[in-house]
Amino acid sequence: MKKKIYAVLLLTAVCAGSGVFAQSSAPKENLEKYYTLERIRSKSGWLVSDNAAGLMLNQASLSIAEVNYDFEQGGLRNVTDGAEVNAFGVRSESYRRWNRLSFYGKLSYDYAASKDRSWAGNANIGDSPMLIGDSIPGNTRDETYAIEAGVAYRMGRWVVGAMGKYEDRSLAKRRDSRNKTTSMYLSVQPGVMFTSKVVDAGLNFTYERSTEQVGYAAFGTNTTSGMIYFFEGMWFYTSQQLGGSEKFYDVYYKGSEYGGAAQLELKLGKRVKFFNQFSAEYGKMERFRFDLDQHLGDNDQLTYRYLGVLNVAGRGVDQRLSVDASWGDLLKYNNIQELELDPETNQKLYKQYGRFLKFSQKQRSVDADYKLYVKRNEWSSSWIVDAAYTYYKAESEYTISPACYDQDLHYSKLMLGVTKNFRFSGRSWLDATVRGGYTFGGGTELEKSCPEGVQIDNENYRADLLAQEYAFLTNDRLNGEAGLRYTHCFPAKKMSLYVDLKGRAAWGRSGLMDGSRRGGLFAAVGLNF
Repeated sequence: MKKKIYAVLLLTAVCAGSGVFAQSSAPKENLEKYYTLERIRSKSGWLVSDNAAGLMLNQASLSIAEVNYDFEQGGLRNVTDGAEVNAFGVRSESYRRWNRLSFYGKLSYDYAASKDRSWAGNANIGDSPMLIGDSIPGNTRDETYAIEAGVAYRMGRWVVGAMGKYEDRSLAKRRDSRNKTTSMYLSVQPGVMFTSKVVDAGLNFTYERSTEQVGYAAFGTNTTSGMIYFFEGMWFYTSQQLGGSEKFYDVYYKGSEYGGAAQLELKLGKRVKFFNQFSAEYGKMERFRFDLDQHLGDNDQLTYRYLGVLNVAGRGVDQRLSVDASWGDLLKYNNIQELELDPETNQKLYKQYGRFLKFSQKQRSVDADYKLYVKRNEWSSSWIVDAAYTYYKAESEYTISPACYDQDLHYSKLMLGVTKNFRFSGRSWLDATVRGGYTFGGGTELEKSCPEGVQIDNENYRADLLAQEYAFLTNDRLNGEAGLRYTHCFPAKKMSLYVDLKGRAAWGRSGLMDGSRRGGLFAAVGLNF
């Protein structure tokens, strides 16, 4: 009897042991199928910094290929926006990691067709309306090709890296007066990083080069329809009549920017990381008019920026807080010059006698974003809560000596969003997102100061455009967005297919924009692999 009892106990132990062994040897779930670009970037502040050496801190490899479409329509729009926009895009983006080498790359093409668009001769509008444009609305075509690549290599505690970007863009309007605009942008950012258990620190240098050429022509017979405006800030302008077969060609912009950034990340244990970056950048943009061989002037801009990212990783919840603040000054100078006869060539040339400050602007902005991830695992979340705040302030001054014209505007944006993830199986899931926000602002649209009794004869500015821009930036506005993203995984092929649909709407609630609306729809299909 005792032998039978011992045999049963031995058999039970063997079966239990084999069951435990079978359970422990069962394959773990492959979490790579849950990778997304947004989640990869959320893991470390280095991945959103200016230092390419920070790519080494990425531990995930993911590539995507996507085709997308975006539609937008409505009257709640700024001066240079079209009444209706249809945009199409193709992009491929990738993060890759091999031992000591980490890589990032992106290729993209974007095409946008806008209806009833005016005042948009420049492809790069910028923060202040210093552009060339005309009042006649027409259909425009905007194309952008871009390539971006970065690499990082580890050598012990040191990491070296470099990031480069090239962008080529063209813009054309298909109605008199017709503009043909081409622009180029190039940036190079080499960097270095030192790593340790407690602190990671880095430095990087930034060089940017940009060019833009704007040409106008009119092929019709209505000589009164082609007025070209040269806006100099706050919608003050000089103008030139254009009509018939007359051509205005070309205004050329040439810019260079130099800067650098320092990064420091504190690692408070395994779960808390606090990343900081401080950067400074100086830019100079020169303006030329080729058809008159004339150097119009320069724009000088100095910008400082702080970026802070706090990551707190918990067992069931991850939290991320980011703050991006920038402040700087923009100074626009016009050259003092006269058209004089050159005795050697017997030709008239522009001779410069200095420059004077025509327009200045102080800019301040803050973007804060908080995200909470309720995790199923390290890469999949059942809930995501997102709260964001944006503040922008600009103080501008335009001079027609001895008069000064000042504008002070500011606005704030509040946003709250929630994403719920529904898992249907280990191979498919659905993300449902709802976001809502409110925008409000104020300030002074235009204030003139001039000595008593002085008459300003050349006070040329478009009060209607100034009012529209001010109303668009400062009006009270409700914003809403809802979206669905379905993902299906193919484990045998090690890839996933996703379909993304989003709808958005905005309602103006005050000022000139009261009652205006604008809505849009975004759709995308892509592969993760």
